[in-house]
Amino acid sequence: MNALLNKYFFTYSFILFLSCNSINAQEYIVNGTVKDNVGIGLAYANIVFKNDSTLFGIVSDSAGNFNLSLNAANYIMSVSLVGYSTLNKKIVIDKNTNLGSITLSEDYMGTGEVIISANLKETYLLASPVKVSVYSTKFIQQTTPAMGLMETLKLMNGLQENNACGVCNTNSISINGLPPAYTAILIDGTPAYGNLASVYGLNGIPINIIERIEVSKGPNSTLYGTEAMAGTVNVVTKDPACQPIFSIDIMGSSDLDLNSNLSFSTKILGQNLLAGFQHAYSNFYEDRNNDGFGDNLSLNRLSIFSKLSGKIGNKSKYQNFIKYLYEDRRNGVETFFRNRNLRGNDSIYGESILTNRFEFLGNFELPFKEHIRTDYSFSFHRQNSYYGADFYEAIQSIAYINTIWNKKVKKHDLMSGLTFRAQYYDDNTFVTADSLENKPDIPLVPGIWLQDEWEIISNTLTIMPGFRVDYYNRHGLIPSPRLNIKYKPSLWWTIRLNVGTGFRIVNLFAEDHAFVSGQRRVVLEEKLNPERSYSTNLNINYVFTVFGGQGSIDADAYYNYLDNAIFPDYSSQNLLIYRNLKGYANIFGTSLTLNYSFKFPLSFNLGLNFLNASEVSIQNAVRNSDKLLFSPDYTALFNLNYRWKKAGLSFTYSMNLTGPMSLPEVFDLDIYGNPLSTARPERSAIFSIHNLQIIKNIGKRYSCYVGIQNIFNYIQSYSPLSGNNDPAFSSGFSPFFDTSYNYGTIQGREFFIGFRMNIEKKK
Repeated sequence: MNALLNKYFFTYSFILFLSCNSINAQEYIVNGTVKDNVGIGLAYANIVFKNDSTLFGIVSDSAGNFNLSLNAANYIMSVSLVGYSTLNKKIVIDKNTNLGSITLSEDYMGTGEVIISANLKETYLLASPVKVSVYSTKFIQQTTPAMGLMETLKLMNGLQENNACGVCNTNSISINGLPPAYTAILIDGTPAYGNLASVYGLNGIPINIIERIEVSKGPNSTLYGTEAMAGTVNVVTKDPACQPIFSIDIMGSSDLDLNSNLSFSTKILGQNLLAGFQHAYSNFYEDRNNDGFGDNLSLNRLSIFSKLSGKIGNKSKYQNFIKYLYEDRRNGVETFFRNRNLRGNDSIYGESILTNRFEFLGNFELPFKEHIRTDYSFSFHRQNSYYGADFYEAIQSIAYINTIWNKKVKKHDLMSGLTFRAQYYDDNTFVTADSLENKPDIPLVPGIWLQDEWEIISNTLTIMPGFRVDYYNRHGLIPSPRLNIKYKPSLWWTIRLNVGTGFRIVNLFAEDHAFVSGQRRVVLEEKLNPERSYSTNLNINYVFTVFGGQGSIDADAYYNYLDNAIFPDYSSQNLLIYRNLKGYANIFGTSLTLNYSFKFPLSFNLGLNFLNASEVSIQNAVRNSDKLLFSPDYTALFNLNYRWKKAGLSFTYSMNLTGPMSLPEVFDLDIYGNPLSTARPERSAIFSIHNLQIIKNIGKRYSCYVGIQNIFNYIQSYSPLSGNNDPAFSSGFSPFFDTSYNYGTIQGREFFIGFRMNIEKKK
């Protein structure tokens, strides 16, 4: 394999030499060594010297060294290697020149140099034993208008949007077919979202504060505890020191949405400050599917944030992030939608959800000789809502602290941590009431974890075992081991294996709003025990260069076994039943991701994900297997980006295809208000969403963009609502009213236009 690669690269170099516009007598020797950030020589890097009349090129040897002869002239030297940022530098050759060490920074397909969610410290992406997919702020801007983060996540392979309610359109993200509650949402590597915020958290993160998004699939409970069974989505916020003085992004749409993002950065007493706000407003009633309810939300959302970073003394780095979120979310029948004074009513159905949320999180390096850091977060979430005439009020506060110690001993990179999580949850349901006495849920959860990143063979074989144990006063000790193995047989191939367990402590009514939306009666059959998963994930990554471009292929195979799983049971009409599954759940899957950037400014991303998710119940030695609800058999995505540099234009097309999935058993009503004898289809049809965005750069400060969401105007064939035509009841108040048949979208084609401005700091 290496021989073939050598042959290819030296052939490529020979072609570069032949392409020179002029060949003169070469007078001076130029040499140097291409290295990575830690000083290791990089083999097969491309080094090109060019000016107006000349083009010379060579490839570094296995140690990163190169040597060639050049005419006396001024050149632009370009040094590139797949997986690293291209270095361009002006040089003057008028004598024999030793360029010394030329350092390239890792930048895997342009997605960022470092990650933090793999093992709670900054780690180069290619060196990480844990497979992490990284999506940069550039990717976010190219693919997503300022509508919200969820629009970006839907364009990532293996991630799927789940809509929890056909009226209020609450949504969350799932990984590899597992329910959304199994995905942990992190901010700067710190758990920040509890169960009550799980269906709103991603919508409330302003786009303009995001530096990158890190997605890790597979169990991460060893580092993050509960809620990380399926994986993590880590939103990394921007470094205040590197941000423009002023930034603004304003977008409007044909659905009369208005989204505004504004931020500024400065220095205060030597510390770096980033502050800003996001505002989203919509109030456009439309009923395309004629079910009597609005297809769009009436929404008023305001998010105010600030991030402060710097040093205390010479060593102690810190960063603190504060955010406040206010959201007024409403939808229902037209009369309710248009009358904003209505909150709850027993004859005019609507859902009105007021949210107030405060977040404070950050980290601080302790001033010791040893590397010790403390991560911390605190959140307060209050929800005040009406679902028809039913009032639901809940409060959840979560405090989290994780003190991390890091020590390198020869080939071992040791990390350990002490964690403590305290939660307060109270609502006005029977969940936090015992007879006539109110009893809020206040679990206190101490934990300890340890992992060892052991580089057995330098740059080739690394293993990383880890172990965590948490203590829950209601469930005792819960262990969470994992093992990660990375094998890199060559520069181009990387193989990663992840084996581990995850767990989740259930806060059922805080995380599943199906129990208040619609008229199904909730049945809690038993005390719910913690869910546990046993998972294996194999990833094979191949990086290649061909036709002057570069690309990568990721192939994954994964398996999840869930014990004590809790899935809502819709099989009994008018009932919503919760219990621990008497059996197990199986999720088998494979995925393939192909990225490629041509030599000219065209790049694409193709993702395929195949899934077989089922729950197996065992009663009286009889096994009964059913497909897991809302888990599609397959998904596909495609992103294509072209940049027309001369005109300052970039074009991005994206497509998301969703295969058939199992749906709840739902019955429509006849004209007399009786359920039909035949249920709606319990399998969805295949559908796809297509988007287009064009960005025009105007100088270095300004850009504008236009686009279309859902180009072909797809709307799911059935309304997500049923039982809303009962002649004996006002719409929404029938005992058969249900909001769960929500698998696609009811919002059709939408046009948008936006404007961005960035005023950079003077260098």
